[in-house]
Amino acid sequence: QALVQLSGVGDWLLARRLGRARRPGPRARAEQKQVALVEGARLYFAENLDREPTLDEICRAVGCSKPLLQQAFRARTGRTVRDYFIRFKIEQAGALLAQGYPPGEVCLLYTSPSP
Repeated sequence: QALVQLSGVGDWLLARRLGRARRPGPRARAEQKQVALVEGARLYFAENLDREPTLDEICRAVGCSKPLLQQAFRARTGRTVRDYFIRFKIEQAGALLAQGYPPGEVCLLYTSPSP
């Protein structure tokens, strides 16, 4: 009979644990924040392909400090912020070329006009 009671308590604990949504732990929350920062920076990059934004500008846009953004990029992409931006521009240019845009037009899209 004691065995039956223990089984009942175990079932109750299991049911309670399965019924409750698990909150992500500190590590998962940190990873989610890193993913969000990198994605926010990608959006900012897409809006600023004609120039190279400074690290300060990117941090203001995504709402974080320089070390946090740099850490997020290294952890999520294996690259620095600047290296990632350059790679991003190259990939975007390649996509435009693949769509049939003339190289001269693609080049003009990625250069800022002289003052």
